[in-house]
Amino acid sequence: MSAFPAPSETSAFNTKAPQVSPAEIERIIHDGYGINTSATLFTSERDVTAHVTGKDGREYIFKIANVSEDPVVIEFQNQALFHIESVNPSLPVPKVVTSSAGSMEIYVDLSKERHVARLLSYLHGIPVYKTASTRAQRQQLGAMLARLTLALKDFTHPASSHKILWDLKHTARLQPLTCHIAGDAKRAIVERVIEHFCETIKPREDLFRHQVVHNDFNPHNVLLNPSNHDEVSGVLDFGDIVAAPIIYDVAVACSYLMPPSGPPLAYAADFLSAYHKIFPLLSEEIDILFDLINTRNAMTVTITEWRAQRYPENSEYILRNNPRASLAIERLSLVSRNEARTTFQKACEI
Repeated sequence: MSAFPAPSETSAFNTKAPQVSPAEIERIIHDGYGINTSATLFTSERDVTAHVTGKDGREYIFKIANVSEDPVVIEFQNQALFHIESVNPSLPVPKVVTSSAGSMEIYVDLSKERHVARLLSYLHGIPVYKTASTRAQRQQLGAMLARLTLALKDFTHPASSHKILWDLKHTARLQPLTCHIAGDAKRAIVERVIEHFCETIKPREDLFRHQVVHNDFNPHNVLLNPSNHDEVSGVLDFGDIVAAPIIYDVAVACSYLMPPSGPPLAYAADFLSAYHKIFPLLSEEIDILFDLINTRNAMTVTITEWRAQRYPENSEYILRNNPRASLAIERLSLVSRNEARTTFQKACEI
């Protein structure tokens, strides 16, 4: 089948992140928000992200978007956070800090290019990936994503259908990029997974339930209480939110839940059982979950290996999820669809 064009040369994945120093960030925040801060840069894939601390001790996250990012998309992300806060203020998501002029976004000129920037509240906690996985923790993660799904249920925005590479709806765009995958065996599995998605799931996509979803509920983006690793204290990074089938969002989260040994879908089943109790899934959604998990892992392998070759200086960060996805691709290739379907149906008690 024919593939969609590969990412354009003006996409955020083909454009380097802005270059800015901590001192420049401190000046920008002072000018735009009237706050005196000290800034520390984080490693980021396609934008600038900094942890800043005000002289009064308050902490924030400051983000400067890639020059290729559409300002309307940044507005979409900020409006989603505002909507979540208004619908369910108990959900631990970042809050948008308004500028001195009362806006959610400001504009920053760097190297003769204009970027959109915003200031967010800082969430405390330890990332999931730094902790030992427990059944209680996996169930809390499932419950948290379900609560987010409910909070975003009625949220709409003109930019909600914007195109991003990390969107399962556009999996076909990855076909020209699989040539960058190292290892013939792994590449062959990835290509089969992508082809299966394009031929059997994509044609039915409009039949699934759609809404705005987080789309990146991974162990780097979820924080836990440092004194209780079974309690979620924060959900970060709404940079990949998009309108998509709800089950695609569930699959993204499940794709990161791969036990080091034993039944490879056991962790995902724990997550799914808790999610389903709060936001019940339909039987036809559960039926395709296994294929979607495989597709997300194929996506992770393809995009990260392509990106790492393009930007070797940032390869350590880009490839941080690649080993897990590669292992998952290999282990799940030995699981039958019927076995996976039975596992997930049992988890949801249907």
